[in-house]
Amino acid sequence: MIRGTLLAILGAGTFLAMPAPAAVLKAPLHPRMYVPRAQLGGLVSEVLVATGQHVKSGQLLVSFDAKELETRLAQLQLAARSAQAAMTSGNAMAQIPPQARQYIYDVHPETMKAEEEYVEALTASESATVQNRAAAAARLKKAAEERTLVRSRIAKRMAAASNGDDLQSFLEQTTHSIAETQKLLKDTGIRAPANAIVDLIEVRAGDRIRPGAPLAILVSAEEYALEFAVTAAEATTLREGMTLEVQLLGDAAKVRATIVSIATKKIPVIARDNLQTAEESLVRLSLHSTKALRAGLIATMELP
Repeated sequence: MIRGTLLAILGAGTFLAMPAPAAVLKAPLHPRMYVPRAQLGGLVSEVLVATGQHVKSGQLLVSFDAKELETRLAQLQLAARSAQAAMTSGNAMAQIPPQARQYIYDVHPETMKAEEEYVEALTASESATVQNRAAAAARLKKAAEERTLVRSRIAKRMAAASNGDDLQSFLEQTTHSIAETQKLLKDTGIRAPANAIVDLIEVRAGDRIRPGAPLAILVSAEEYALEFAVTAAEATTLREGMTLEVQLLGDAAKVRATIVSIATKKIPVIARDNLQTAEESLVRLSLHSTKALRAGLIATMELP
């Protein structure tokens, strides 16, 4: 590939500078990938799709047992009411029944953070190799101690006479959690974000899933991604949102692709006496096709 200027000979000793042909870039094509994740987690009641299955946008992939969400919502609401009553009475936690007080400790953001770290540490400990087993055990011990200390700190802080600010902050966060839980209860499942093919399902009915855990890997049936490397100078002629024509190997017709991002990075260049760097830009494009395209298919693009 030649990038620069060609010289055309017009006559004896006469030269005319002519622009070089447009640079032709090549890159493999890959379908866009989606990883649906659990929001609040819970018990999986049913897995409704299988590996290799085509799914439509919005199609239910995994459903959760609503009882756990309903119980959690009731606990959050009781904790919020109790916190509000304590703030109104000015008598702090003394007005809150022991069971409701326990709910406040259970759903407090600090408690939930400590519990999440404990679960992650436990998972890491169970899958630790011989080399990192000692570090994993130390992390688990620290997480176990912290989950106990957190509840003690919350109890002492909220029992103090000047706990109005703590309760107000807790009430605001709990109110947000109530709204999120109510939203989830309207549809206790995970749906496909787009028309896609199920590449992998990572859960089964009866599994208990942690918040944020991946449930599946989907590959789009219509959206594809391309990534071309261009020089910094060439990148100045491009912009996000620009539409370019792309040629697919074995297909005479050209298709249109949209630039979704342009990222500049430094690459090493071996100079005569030392190692230097030069800039290169990665141009990422999104291509829509209702016809299924093979992953790894080579695409070519001419710069404008």
